[in-house]
Amino acid sequence: RRHTRYPLVTGVQTCALPILCQKYRLMNILLYLIFIILILFFDSIWLYINANSYKNLVMNVQGSSLEINPIGAILSYLCVIIAIFGYIIPIVKEKNKKDNNLLYLSIIYGGGLGLLMYGIFNTTNIGIFKNYDYLTALKDTLWGIFLFTLITYLFIKIDTYHQYHN
Repeated sequence: RRHTRYPLVTGVQTCALPILCQKYRLMNILLYLIFIILILFFDSIWLYINANSYKNLVMNVQGSSLEINPIGAILSYLCVIIAIFGYIIPIVKEKNKKDNNLLYLSIIYGGGLGLLMYGIFNTTNIGIFKNYDYLTALKDTLWGIFLFTLITYLFIKIDTYHQYHN
């Protein structure tokens, strides 16, 4: 039974050339780090564009100005990162090998998880806060769908290209 990506190499080793494996692992780690930064960058742009809307919403909901809790923000982004890279990317990568329809899979799985995560957050807020704005909830949920679809699509596109061209 062959345990490598290379057709002429057999045995139990995981890579024919350890130096190439180390390079691939490093590139893979860099790709993940780049995409984590992209998630933060894209979301920062979204939050900047919609800052006034969110500030007004927070003022209406809690009666005081917006104060960011850094630990809560870090934990929230950690959940987003785990959801994308721990659940969606592996599923879409595997299904894309068979279906070869990355955009569709990214929308269905990436966008679907974005809908669920952002939708649960926003509809829960609508349910428990008297003055939570429906339009902001809708826009934020649509943003989650777009962000998760975009990150899923771009990550797998670049990762697939990288795998076949190195």
